[in-house]
Amino acid sequence: MPDRPSTPATPRSPRGKITRIAVTYTVDTPDGPRHTFHGLAHMQRHIRPERLSELIDDLTLICEDLIAAREPAPGNGLTGLPRRTR
Repeated sequence: MPDRPSTPATPRSPRGKITRIAVTYTVDTPDGPRHTFHGLAHMQRHIRPERLSELIDDLTLICEDLIAAREPAPGNGLTGLPRRTR
């Protein structure tokens, strides 16, 4: 069996993790707008796991795109992260 040439491994950017989600949702009532807050823990208790999983996957991709588009600067948490190329 012929040997395959070895190729160097492509370095992957470190994959982040969604650790918090905070959604504010405003409902119009006869007494005026009512603001509600929904956090990740609340979502985990009250929505189907597959829906939450899809939301987290989508938000992760959005965050990765946002990080890839930003320039590292002191204080924004991006200093030291490898740049992702497309």
